[in-house]
Amino acid sequence: MHAFRPRLGFTLVEVIVVIAILAVVLSLALPSYTGYLARKRVEGTFNELQTDVHFARSEAVSRNLPVRLTFGAGCYLVHTSPPGAGASSCTATAPSTIGTSAIELKTVQVAPASTAQLSPDDALAWIEFDPLRGGATRDAGGTALTVSVNSSIGGWQLRVALTPQGRVQGCSPGGTVQGYAAC
Repeated sequence: MHAFRPRLGFTLVEVIVVIAILAVVLSLALPSYTGYLARKRVEGTFNELQTDVHFARSEAVSRNLPVRLTFGAGCYLVHTSPPGAGASSCTATAPSTIGTSAIELKTVQVAPASTAQLSPDDALAWIEFDPLRGGATRDAGGTALTVSVNSSIGGWQLRVALTPQGRVQGCSPGGTVQGYAAC
């Protein structure tokens, strides 16, 4: 006589029920996770931009040369800007170009597929830091010294603003991102 041995494993019905439950849980969690990722991408881009603004200002003072942040479509370029250096530019998908005798210090390209987007305000093309006092000036197109980082998902928005003295301030327009001052 053979002793009864229980069968190990799962039945097809049990596996299908578990898969159905997982599908329901994932469909409920995925939208909030997508929003969470979008917010984190905006915060990451914002923090990097804020750090690079400090970096550009300190490089201007330490090198005793004007240093610029030049904005392009989905990117920005940190470079020296000696007199007569010429124009510099960048795009999110191509290598940057810098003017004659300028030195490229850093290029940041936001991936075209990213939910975070750079939006210089008031048609801002570049911000330049003075080597003597670290003050900030901009191109002749407007008056604002602000760059917004927006999200294509969830409406997240953060803004980096500079004073003419070169001080950096960060805020959230309309208070869309908790933990940041509203502006």
